Amino acid sequence: MNTLIRISAIALAVSLLGACATTNPDAMTSPPPSQAKKQQYRYVTDSDYIRYYEKTAMRRNFVHVNWVNVPKKRVAVEDDTE
Repeated sequence: MNTLIRISAIALAVSLLGACATTNPDAMTSPPPSQAKKQQYRYVTDSDYIRYYEKTAMRRNFVHVNWVNVPKKRVAVEDDTE
């Protein structure tokens, strides 16, 4: 019984010390943004995918494809204001 209490006390101490090590406020904040410009993106309709999908549907004798959510792709914005 005495060894069980010792092991429990040691396990409790180790877990509390481990918890204290992770409470550093500097460790929990996000890093500052870098000085370099972040890449800007915009979303455009993916016409190549739409064309491919509708062409495949026509080959398989589907009459019409009705897009509920039109496929989009992410495109990098080119910024010329430097």
